[in-house]
Amino acid sequence: MEEKAEFKFEPVWIGLLTLLVLYVSFEMYYIFFSRPSYGLGGILLLLLPVAICWFVLPMAFSILRKKPAIVLTSQYLIYNIGSISINWHDIAEIKRADRNYRGGGNLIVNLEQPRKYFNTPLKYLGYKIRRYFTAADISIKLDFVAGKNENIARLINAYWFNNTRPAEFKTPHAPV
Repeated sequence: MEEKAEFKFEPVWIGLLTLLVLYVSFEMYYIFFSRPSYGLGGILLLLLPVAICWFVLPMAFSILRKKPAIVLTSQYLIYNIGSISINWHDIAEIKRADRNYRGGGNLIVNLEQPRKYFNTPLKYLGYKIRRYFTAADISIKLDFVAGKNENIARLINAYWFNNTRPAEFKTPHAPV
């Protein structure tokens, strides 16, 4: 039987973000259509909520479908927020970025061969643009995952260590 750990989405943060996005979207559309200005500024104002919805609403629908945010198996790290499954052997480094007040913020995953996961032109372009702003190949937002950030990061590191090392070097770990 395959060992597996799942982490659910943080419903409070996702719920608040969803309400905020819906409110801002409504306000932007109201402003745009009450005083139609079809200039570049008006179109950019209209696209802002759409771009934010592209990120937030899939997480809200995932909560409703009871889909976990992160799944750890003996073969893969499955990150459902970013819609990517990473083989443990393809990971070069995992570290935590302590940048925000909750003390965990992001989990940085650097790959040995990023081109393998960003194999379409659009994905590769997004990867290259992201590399201008951060040194991470993949950044896992731990604030959107239920549980303590430290425990999630520790368990992901334990899975990575245990699934990429020979049997005599493995350490026991318990799901959080």
